[in-house]
Amino acid sequence: MAVRARQLVAAFCATDASESVQRTRLLHELFGQVGRGVHVEPPFYADFGVHTTIGDDTFINVNAVIIDDAPITIGSRVLFGPAVQLITAMHPLRVAERRSPAVDVAAGQSPWRTMTAPVTIGDDVWLGAGVIVLPGVTIGDRSTIGAGSVVTSDIPPDSLALGTPAKVVRNLVWAPAILPDCSQKICWQRWTSIAPAVRARPGPGPA
Repeated sequence: MAVRARQLVAAFCATDASESVQRTRLLHELFGQVGRGVHVEPPFYADFGVHTTIGDDTFINVNAVIIDDAPITIGSRVLFGPAVQLITAMHPLRVAERRSPAVDVAAGQSPWRTMTAPVTIGDDVWLGAGVIVLPGVTIGDRSTIGAGSVVTSDIPPDSLALGTPAKVVRNLVWAPAILPDCSQKICWQRWTSIAPAVRARPGPGPA
């Protein structure tokens, strides 16, 4: 299964940008499920592929790494920045526990013990450039993860999370209703100027 995945990934990455039909066919052969309108920008890497499902209209930018030893679920309208990594495999921390017994290695098993846990990316999530999502993590719908963040635990829906490990710094529910359509710089300036007043209002507000 892993060999077949590497063959399909290599074939996909060797295609020309104009060969959209062939790229779509290869993605459907590689992944467990692929929705309509999915775009994957080569090069990328997938360990097995068959354990990964991708929803409609999702965009995966260049240099994505998908280590799907366990199931990976990617929702619809998800946006990957460059070099995003989704990791489901992990190993024991202590070397004595990490190394497989010699008799198992001699029988053809891997020399390292591996544990796995699934990763779930909700609908309408944006993972910034270089985001790493570790085993067992679920990122809720409509959340944004800042560039370079390492996500080690679940992120609720409608959250902005940043850092290593990623922490929620803001609730995004109110932002679309408050901020007008404008450039990012102007929006940020207006948001920071009105944020104290928003937090003073009764009821739920940005975290």
